[in-house]
Amino acid sequence: MTTLAAGSAVSVTATSAALIGTAAVGGAFAGKAGVGTSLVFSDVSQTVDAGIGGTKDSAGAVTRGRVGAAGTVTVTATDRSRIGSGAGQVSVATKGVAAGAAAATNTISSTTTAVIEEADVTATGAVTVKADARSEIYSYAVGVAGAFSENTVNFAGAGSGTGNTLVRRVLAAVRSRAALDVGGLSVTATDTSTINTAAGTLAIQSAGKGGVSAAMGVSAAKNEIGSRSDAAKKSFVRAIIEDSTAKIRGKLDLESKAQLDIQAITAAGAGEFSSGTNWGLNIAGAGAGSGNTIQLDVETAVRRSTVEQTGAGGVTLAATNTSSILAVAGGVAVAGSGGGNKGINVTLGAAATVNEVSITTSALIDTGADVRTTGAVAVSALGEAAIKAVSFGVSSAFRGGPAAFDLTGAGSAAINTVSSTTLAAVRGTVGSSGARAEPVTSLIV
Repeated sequence: MTTLAAGSAVSVTATSAALIGTAAVGGAFAGKAGVGTSLVFSDVSQTVDAGIGGTKDSAGAVTRGRVGAAGTVTVTATDRSRIGSGAGQVSVATKGVAAGAAAATNTISSTTTAVIEEADVTATGAVTVKADARSEIYSYAVGVAGAFSENTVNFAGAGSGTGNTLVRRVLAAVRSRAALDVGGLSVTATDTSTINTAAGTLAIQSAGKGGVSAAMGVSAAKNEIGSRSDAAKKSFVRAIIEDSTAKIRGKLDLESKAQLDIQAITAAGAGEFSSGTNWGLNIAGAGAGSGNTIQLDVETAVRRSTVEQTGAGGVTLAATNTSSILAVAGGVAVAGSGGGNKGINVTLGAAATVNEVSITTSALIDTGADVRTTGAVAVSALGEAAIKAVSFGVSSAFRGGPAAFDLTGAGSAAINTVSSTTLAAVRGTVGSSGARAEPVTSLIV
């Protein structure tokens, strides 16, 4: 048995702060053709563990740990990870074709765990078990293309995109046959992570002899926090007492809290302008869109455990899950002809955004729990899911010469899905003022 006896406080702390900052910028300038790309790839994968526990030998036998403190005991795991990335590309051609594209993909996968397990802990003061995580992704991509010529075939195309993923696993726990005799107990798990991204493109084409001229711009973003269909991306925030016993001479406070946000802006612009006396086909198209998803489970629970609380403070279980998406997408296309050009102008501007927030939030005194207290019991759960989406498409065609034919089209769409399940319940055994109550199968508080 591993034993630690301290005449004052005991603190176990693990902290990780991973940072990636990167940028890629490219330029292509040519006569007949200017083509270029800029790409950024960033990946952070980390595990942060802080704990008090036993040891396991080669045969798998577990020897319990033992900690005694004449003061407080603190177990804290903290994750602070960040990615900042930017990609930019400018392509210019003076005699025909210009194309530029920029893209950035970023992933942060983090596991943050603070636990007491397979151990006996005694303390005259309060015991705190805390897992605190915050990951941030800031990602920007810009693509610009310009073609300026007197040729009869001219093209300018620009594209930009970002793809960002957060995987969240945050756990604060007293579990696996832990035995506590302490002056108070706080078990908290928190996550306040965010994705902030923007992608923009601009394509400009100018021709002087008619013919076929086109300018195309496309921007896209895909952002994801958690996934229920992909086990490797399953995300959660949990504060639990499980398969353990605890005698607490003070307040018992269990809380899990998540506040996750995605902000995505995509914009695309295309302009085609021609002059001269020849018949011409002038095309300008711009499209922008984003797909954003948050899927997260937040849980606070006591299950298969015996908890005896005395003194002031009572028992509090709280679970809070507030997740939100803000998405803006816009596409603007303009085509024009002047002089004696008698051609056809075609413009199309389109934008779309598809968003989903799917969350579960639960606070439970669950099956197999036996909780006794001399004070009050409060069990609460709050789930808030929000989506704000704006999309717009604009197209315009104009001419300064003889009339021919102009075709303009614009469209926009926003598809949003919100799913939230919230539960606060007592399913185990709860006794107040020292009296044992009968098991409650389902009591919504």
